Amino acid sequence: MDFWLMPFDTQECPVLLGLYRSFASQVTIRWREPALQFGTSKTTHWRRGEVRATSEIADYDSGSYSTATAHVRLTRKTSALLIFAMLVSFFFVLLGYSSFFIAPAAVPARVANGFICFLMVINTLNAVRREMPSGLSVSGSWLLLFMFYCMLFDLIVLLEFAALNFGQQVHAANEKRREERKKKKEQEDSTRGISVEGVDVQIDTSAPLCERWMEQVAKCRHLDVVCRWLFPLLFILGFTCVLLPLYYTEPFVAE
Repeated sequence: MDFWLMPFDTQECPVLLGLYRSFASQVTIRWREPALQFGTSKTTHWRRGEVRATSEIADYDSGSYSTATAHVRLTRKTSALLIFAMLVSFFFVLLGYSSFFIAPAAVPARVANGFICFLMVINTLNAVRREMPSGLSVSGSWLLLFMFYCMLFDLIVLLEFAALNFGQQVHAANEKRREERKKKKEQEDSTRGISVEGVDVQIDTSAPLCERWMEQVAKCRHLDVVCRWLFPLLFILGFTCVLLPLYYTEPFVAE
């Protein structure tokens, strides 16, 4: 079975019958039409479609034998997976995106929101994988690839807040160092009788390389403003330029 197009996949399952005790010249096997009805049983995830039967002769070194194959077409019901897997994963991405509108000072809210979204997508991904054949990798199903894609964006939310928090700490350290230099300059100039009111000491280009680098790192405190428009743009671009083409090209499906 090929699960790449899941949840929009259609599987064709063959039921093969063969009699190798007698040659085809002695016994011919074929499906009787009433036997092709397979009853009226219904399942939660599948809808039975067309059933077609074929009869053929299998040639081997020992002789020719009669075989009959019934091809049962099963179409997956997409509603359950669309709601439980795809929409839920997308909603947790939206919930993670809302973190960019929470004040950075509310650290518990930001961290809890990011971790809950990340863990919930992982749990949903594992729940879907448990319903599929063991050993199926993320690259074996477009649905799993989409959920993994959503999980990466929830991870970006966590990493963004870590970078923002670090930028705030660096900015506070720079401000403290700037204030200390200003006070020191005021003390030096006051001994010389020079007024320094309104003087602001900045880290200039002649400062050590480490200090200039820390000044650039401090700009990470503005990441929330950037991510409010960059985050949805990257998600839409990644979906339309990467995931959708992969869905139609099926690059990871073995021939």
